[in-house]
Amino acid sequence: MTEKSKDQLRDHVERQLADKGSLLTFSPMVKARYEEETGTARCRHLVICGLVALALYNVFLISDWRLIPDIFDQALIVRLAVVTPLALLIVAILLRNPSPFVREASQTSISIIVTASMLHLSSTSDSPLAIYHHFGVVLVILFANVVQQLHFPYAVAASIGTVALYVGVVLNLDNFPGEASLTAIMIMIGAAVFTLIANYTLERQLRLAYLLGLRDRLRQEELEALARIDPLTGLGNRRQLDRRLDALWTPTAGASTPVGAILIDVDHFKAYNDNYGHPAGDLCLKRIAALIAGELRGTDDVAFRFGGEEFVVILARTDMMDGVRIAERIRKAIEAAAIPHAYSAVAPYVTVSLGVSGATPDSTVTRDEMILSADTALYAAKRNGRNQVWPPRGKAAASVTHIREVRR
Repeated sequence: MTEKSKDQLRDHVERQLADKGSLLTFSPMVKARYEEETGTARCRHLVICGLVALALYNVFLISDWRLIPDIFDQALIVRLAVVTPLALLIVAILLRNPSPFVREASQTSISIIVTASMLHLSSTSDSPLAIYHHFGVVLVILFANVVQQLHFPYAVAASIGTVALYVGVVLNLDNFPGEASLTAIMIMIGAAVFTLIANYTLERQLRLAYLLGLRDRLRQEELEALARIDPLTGLGNRRQLDRRLDALWTPTAGASTPVGAILIDVDHFKAYNDNYGHPAGDLCLKRIAALIAGELRGTDDVAFRFGGEEFVVILARTDMMDGVRIAERIRKAIEAAAIPHAYSAVAPYVTVSLGVSGATPDSTVTRDEMILSADTALYAAKRNGRNQVWPPRGKAAASVTHIREVRR
């Protein structure tokens, strides 16, 4: 995620937290992040709950055998040959981590299907005990709204569908007294209302907790990013340089791939600072940092402020020859910027000296030795007149063993 995207996400999170009424309807950006981080766990939860509920649903064949023995064979078909395959199909869909709509709608659908199956058996049987069979429907509402915790709009849809089916069947049961029908319907409506309140409260708390946690994580990432960035130039600092080198020197980073280092020093910067003032010196370093960054090739090249007026560029997948070419490009870009420097002994504008080295992480050369070699080359560039890259192109093919040279 880019820094701009992170900033936008932080803004969205803050707005959602400020608007308490919108907790159940995240903005598209927050919703995408929420689903990315919780979608898989949500599917896993629904699969486990669904398998447990399916087992319990089929255990209720014992109740069918006792209450509606006249259609027990039909109950076997409905539970084992119709509802069970449909439930297992939904489990298979959930295992593929479907979209939020498919995930939640499938659970809403199976809740209504289970309700319909139970009410069908209750209304079909001629057993005098069949009037007690339909009370199990209340478990469907409890399961959907509290155990599965369907997202609130889907919980409302499942509850309305379940209650509507229940009312339609119970009012037409011939052997069920009207007074009892009214009581049963009121109980079912009450169960739906109370569980919907619980569902809304739980989901709101879960989403609020997620937003607070996400805000804390984004703030932590921002602080960590600031801790790795030089505040003046916006380049990485020494801490970030160490992280970059650690990553390139890990065994899994492609150890046989060459790595280059360019150490850059602004010529006669102390004279610039002393005569133009520190604010002008800071502005100069900012411009140089921007010029260096402008010559990088992408994610393989990363620039850092090494300290004071020194910069370092780490080049992944880059040999010595390419490193020298990139260094020369940086030198020319800074020279072409013609930042005035009347107090330089090199030119009337700001110039830089650059030292280049290279290594392969799987060799005996360490990351510190590679930086030391670039430092040695930098001092050679200064000794030879500044405003140049060392080694020159003609000498850039020197053996990597020269990395171990000690600076004179």
